[in-house]
Amino acid sequence: MLTIIVKILLLSFGILMQGGQTSSPVLPVAAVLSALTLTALNQYLRVKHFTAVSSAVYFTASVFAPAFTPFIPLFCVDLFAFGLKTEAALALIPLITQLSSREPVDTALLLLFMILSVFLQYVCWSIARLSEENKRIRDDSAELNRMLLAQNRNLIENQNYEIHLVTLKERNRIAREIHDNVGHILSRSLLQTGALQAVNKDGQMSEHLSGLKDTLSLAMDSIRTSVHGLRDESFDLHESIKKITEQFSYEINIDYDVTQDLPNNIKYCFLGILKEALTNIVRHSDADRVSISVQEHPAIYQLLIHDNGTKKTLPDGNGMGLANMEERIAAFSGRFSASYQNGFRIFISIPKQEDISDENNHS
Repeated sequence: MLTIIVKILLLSFGILMQGGQTSSPVLPVAAVLSALTLTALNQYLRVKHFTAVSSAVYFTASVFAPAFTPFIPLFCVDLFAFGLKTEAALALIPLITQLSSREPVDTALLLLFMILSVFLQYVCWSIARLSEENKRIRDDSAELNRMLLAQNRNLIENQNYEIHLVTLKERNRIAREIHDNVGHILSRSLLQTGALQAVNKDGQMSEHLSGLKDTLSLAMDSIRTSVHGLRDESFDLHESIKKITEQFSYEINIDYDVTQDLPNNIKYCFLGILKEALTNIVRHSDADRVSISVQEHPAIYQLLIHDNGTKKTLPDGNGMGLANMEERIAAFSGRFSASYQNGFRIFISIPKQEDISDENNHS
């Protein structure tokens, strides 16, 4: 845009310089039109060789027709835009040939505007370069900010996951401590109370012992419920899958993409099916690579187990293990399929339900 403004100013200067130089209107009009046409084409095409040739043609015309000379600064702008300094120096030839016929003031003004045109073109080039550099820095800064935000998000997610794992381990430890210590103490107390009831002959004391035994039984049930609750909450499916797969010598790829914690009964279901599937692979397949995918979708939870075995028959005919898997999934109104597709493939999907009960089989 700045280059166009500069050219308009130089064109206006050239028209003013033409005033009174010739009595014939043909050459001045031809000079204006040719200068305007060629510099417009240079600006539009932006082709280095075309700019050099068009400028040379115009300079040659200026040698024979002084009416063309006032528009030479226009072509200096075009030439310096491509760094054609040698070609721009040819603009001095028409001025030199017309020193004797042109007023010194006019010649000085032409030289001044030629220098000014080069300076203005340099300013325009510098502004354009700075603008491009500013855009590049802005884009780099935006990309860097996106990368930093992504890294911070990953760090926070990893930190939260580590905290989650530590919390689960601590819950497991607490559950184990309660089971091993408090549970055993209550069990021993129940046995001692039962023994006292067996040897006691006093009816009134027997009633008190019975009440004590009921209280201890109630406490035992409460402890057992709390321990099971802690264990259920501390069950991490992803970590459990990793531990199970470590027991096998296959190349196993795990793709776990679950944003929210699965219901405990679905965790136990998926884990049980995975154990059964890996056992089947060991017994019936010649595979050496297994992929396990656990995905969460808006309406379903999905489990996919795929090996690269070459055997195209289902294990054990219809497969008792597969029948057990299908029964597990049927309890959740889910979908189960087993097929051969570049290896044996088990696909399971379970719909999300708010009212799925944890009373389903955890085995």
